[in-house]
Amino acid sequence: MCGVSKDALLELLDNTENEERRYILNYLLTSYKFEQWQTIDEFKENTVNGICFVNHKRRGVLGCFYKKDCFHRGDYIIDTNFITHVMPIKTPEAPK
Repeated sequence: MCGVSKDALLELLDNTENEERRYILNYLLTSYKFEQWQTIDEFKENTVNGICFVNHKRRGVLGCFYKKDCFHRGDYIIDTNFITHVMPIKTPEAPK
């Protein structure tokens, strides 16, 4: 399964001197919460509506939107029989 880990981003940050790239890497590291992949069964036990990545048996990793018990990709619904893992994408909560 592919994806970008926090450790990989930190290593890239340590090994680049380009200021624009450093800014982008810092933004990614501070703006997003890194989640672990869940099996489809684990995800179904505690679903989260919103953007997520799915690992599709035939197509690899796909970005999609989960809502109303379905994974949507554009105008299409992804058959859950082909999904092995899910990673919800959560942005950080606003400061209080």
